[in-house]
Amino acid sequence: GGLPESYAGRLFVCMWARNEIVSARLQRVNDRTFIASSRVFASGVPGPSAIINSPSGGLYVASFSANTIYHFGQAPRKD
Repeated sequence: GGLPESYAGRLFVCMWARNEIVSARLQRVNDRTFIASSRVFASGVPGPSAIINSPSGGLYVASFSANTIYHFGQAPRKD
């Protein structure tokens, strides 16, 4: 497993200067316009700079400031 179902289809954005990761749900207004509602997904991540999906359905987040990669979601299984 990965993240809770409530995060399915959400966009995740690194807010580097705020040490946060924000999740947003986009809604189409028309062919050229979208609106979004957002909320803080994680805070206290030092300088998040990149996000990628993990094979388990979670997220890997690279921290530029801490030279670390964080994983959000259930721990990957060891086979």
